[in-house]
Amino acid sequence: MLQVSKTLASEYNKNRIFVAIDALWNLFMYGTSFTEYQALNFLNRTRENKKSFVTVAWLLEQIKEYNPELYREVFHDKCQFDNRFKDYIGRGFIEVTAGTTDEDIKAFLAKYDSVVIKGSHGCSGKDVRVLNDLSDLNAAVEIIRTGNYNLIEQKIVNIDSLRALNPSSLNTCRIVTCHGGGHFEVLFACLRIGSKGALIDNATQGGTAARIDIETGRISSLFKGNAFRVIANSQIGRNEIGLQIPYWNETLAMLKEASLLVPEIHLVGWDVAITPTGPALIEGNESFDSAILQYWQTAEEEGIKPKFMKALQSIPK
Repeated sequence: MLQVSKTLASEYNKNRIFVAIDALWNLFMYGTSFTEYQALNFLNRTRENKKSFVTVAWLLEQIKEYNPELYREVFHDKCQFDNRFKDYIGRGFIEVTAGTTDEDIKAFLAKYDSVVIKGSHGCSGKDVRVLNDLSDLNAAVEIIRTGNYNLIEQKIVNIDSLRALNPSSLNTCRIVTCHGGGHFEVLFACLRIGSKGALIDNATQGGTAARIDIETGRISSLFKGNAFRVIANSQIGRNEIGLQIPYWNETLAMLKEASLLVPEIHLVGWDVAITPTGPALIEGNESFDSAILQYWQTAEEEGIKPKFMKALQSIPK
């Protein structure tokens, strides 16, 4: 909160104590985190306008109600996710269990030029490493064993038009869907790209995002990022407005099918990579970032809470 108040006080020429008190008041009234207060420009919105925003506290309430805890683990555990959604992930993988031998690992590695190794419960891009040199399989196995990585995946790459935005990272679409009672709806979509030279596109590591028009699949905003996660190579302000996301209709059709595999989980933030051969599911998040949903709203624009509420009404209690 201290950093938020300092930053906003300077940006808007406001008293720092006033900003800190206002941030606390908005936390109490609307459920905004302090970074969300800054990202969504709550300092300069009217009370009625603020009510239209999905905030972290409100979203957590919906997740608690519509995503039963009993069914969440398949989204928390990357090994379970790959197995459940194997027809949609577009890559080979092997789970490293107690019974997996070094020879099993070597046989898998020998199929590919490069792989991604992960801890199955890592988040925000943590516990992820890329092995681009597999010329020494014994050395690769040593890295996997000593690092306690328990998931190995074939490395996939973006289609050329999206890879060009940041060749070092796998750039993904974050697409939030709601389904239930025979209803399926896409509530939000954006394209995320990594900072220059980064291996991942997560906002926590300096990544940025641009909104995607759901109807057309085209970029409709500048790239924006978390002001408190900006690093030297972040691509904030990059203009790719009008860029078409390839395989957009196929991506939405895939998510509609995939959502049926865990029908008890009604709200999901999917991460999808667009590869040269089509969309590939990277992961699904039954709990996801709320701020990114409304990064681009001006001070006069409403948030997307009414859209969420209308979609959730279709889900049987």
